[in-house]
Amino acid sequence: MIVLLILFFITAVMGVWLYSDAQNDKNSQDQEARTLAIQNTALSTVQNVTVYHGEETVHIVEGTEENGSEGLAFVQADQQSVLEYVKAKDVLSMDGMKSQWRSSCESCNFKKVQYAFEEGEPVFELTYIDEQNRYVFDYFTLTGESFDQRFAFKQNN
Repeated sequence: MIVLLILFFITAVMGVWLYSDAQNDKNSQDQEARTLAIQNTALSTVQNVTVYHGEETVHIVEGTEENGSEGLAFVQADQQSVLEYVKAKDVLSMDGMKSQWRSSCESCNFKKVQYAFEEGEPVFELTYIDEQNRYVFDYFTLTGESFDQRFAFKQNN
């Protein structure tokens, strides 16, 4: 019984250490993306960092410029580069993109919208279940135009 308790304790400690190490790696890349965005774009403060795992991992840094304008930086932290910087005023809002999409797919079940980076271009990625019960990843430019990429997966019930 004591041996099992010791093994459980060691396993628990190793699990916590592994989780902590993975989180530190994730957070260090987020911090690196923040720093790159502030150093290489007009952003002066950062409000949010998200990660898009496409062909390559891209950090999307949302922030504010000195003059109060908002912007988005698409950063490849592991390559130490800013791929693209766009001002928020030149981009359709996420709610605007969702509304535009909703008008074209009223019977679909919306899941989420997020910024993405596909084929060298910043885009929106919309995730939803379509009228044929497929799980769909659909891409649109940041101005709301259709992008030539869509993935639909048949769901097994």
